[in-house]
Amino acid sequence: KKNEWTFHLEAIRFWGLAAGGVLLILGKIVTNMTTASGLINAGYIFSTYHFRHTCVYLDYNPSRTLSALIVMVQTLPLCFFIVAFYFKVKQLLIKGEIAKDSTLVWITGYGTPIMFITQVYFFMVFVNHPDDNTFHVPSAADPTSTDKSTWVIQDYYNYPLGFIFHYLPYMFWQAGMILMAIQHNFYLIETDKLKRVKITRDHLYMY
Repeated sequence: KKNEWTFHLEAIRFWGLAAGGVLLILGKIVTNMTTASGLINAGYIFSTYHFRHTCVYLDYNPSRTLSALIVMVQTLPLCFFIVAFYFKVKQLLIKGEIAKDSTLVWITGYGTPIMFITQVYFFMVFVNHPDDNTFHVPSAADPTSTDKSTWVIQDYYNYPLGFIFHYLPYMFWQAGMILMAIQHNFYLIETDKLKRVKITRDHLYMY
C-alpha cells in the first residue's frame, strides 16, 4: 500500500505571498527605527524619484540583512508551488479535464521556467545595492579621499549600474508574479471553477 500525503496547494502559495508582506512590513519598521532619513534621502532611489519606493525599506542594514534572511521564506514556497502546479496541470491534461491546445497548457508549458527563474533570482536585489560603489566615487575636489561620506555619484558610461542591476531582478520578479496570476486565472476558467467563487469569465479577463 502506497503512503499518500495530501495538502492544499494554494496554501503553499498563500504562505509564500504572506511572507512577502511580512518582509515589507518588518523592513519598513526596522528601517524607520534604525536608519537615518538623511542616508535614505541621499540615496540614488530617493534622489531620483523623490519618494520612498518600497525598495528603500530593504536596502539599508540592518533591514537589508533581515530581509535577505526572510526572503527565502517567500522564495522557497513559491518555487515549490510553481513546480507542483506544473505537474497538477499535467495531470489534468492526462485525465482529459483540459484540452491539449488550451491557453492554460500553453502558459504553464512556457511560463513555468520563467516564473521559477524570476523567483529564484529575486535575491539578487540584496546583492546589488542601488547606491553601490560601482558608481560611488571620490569627488573631483578631493579625488584621494577615503571618507565615503564625501563621495559623489558618478554614472559609468552615463548608466547607474548599481541601481540597474538592483532593479532588474525586482522587475523580472514582478513580471513572473503577473504571469502566475494570469496562469491561475486561466486555470479557474478552463476547469470551470468560477461558479464556486461567483466570478464571471469577463471579470477575470478584465483583471
